[in-house]
Amino acid sequence: MLSFVGFAPVDDPRFVALVMLDEPRHEKWGSEAAAPIFSAIGREVLRYLEVAPRDVAPVQIVTGGEPLAPRTRLMSTAAVPDATLMPDVRGQTLRQALAALEPLQAQVQVDGRGRVLQQTPPAGAPLAPPIVARLTLGAGDAGR
Repeated sequence: MLSFVGFAPVDDPRFVALVMLDEPRHEKWGSEAAAPIFSAIGREVLRYLEVAPRDVAPVQIVTGGEPLAPRTRLMSTAAVPDATLMPDVRGQTLRQALAALEPLQAQVQVDGRGRVLQQTPPAGAPLAPPIVARLTLGAGDAGR
């Protein structure tokens, strides 16, 4: 029997998992067989928990005119959208909206929690620097 116990992320654990293999075929150590399984499961768990990857540049966020706490790091790996038009981020989580706005190098102001209900400038509006995006979040329907 082989096993591996791990937790992630290291600096602020959100989950712990035990992987046990009852009858491994050729492996002799848990790090050879069980650790890769933990890694694959852990990657999906972190994505589900919306824990941002640590190897991507952070996105600056402004809430109510004041920056978020220094410990907060939100990141994006989104594809680059058309930088001349405001994307439609209504109905998206804050993380998804930030990913869509990050390539625009917009200053983002956030009000509320939940999904994006309203956005300024509106979707499809022409953009010119400096870009300031105001997002109102809430628990309701975004009215797409």
